[in-house]
Amino acid sequence: MGQWCAAAPALLARCFGIALSNDAQLIHPDHGLWIAPRLPELAGLSAAEMMQTSRIGISQAQGLPWRWYLRASRSISRRVKGDRQPAQSPVV
Repeated sequence: MGQWCAAAPALLARCFGIALSNDAQLIHPDHGLWIAPRLPELAGLSAAEMMQTSRIGISQAQGLPWRWYLRASRSISRRVKGDRQPAQSPVV
């Protein structure tokens, strides 16, 4: 799956092993599912490094700006108009 593993909510959930069987599961480390704190290297991100846009691939609430991505990421399925995909790093 490579760089596209986080290109959509369902793909991201699959990478983390989250399935429909997790519906209504308590989000807590004791239950195997939790939300971790932001990594220190991401703490200093500026607003210019983050993009906020409307949701895609849904029929309801399309206009709500509930979608975010890092501009430096190449794993974005659809970017904001005018936001170009960063160049691919050379393989060493």
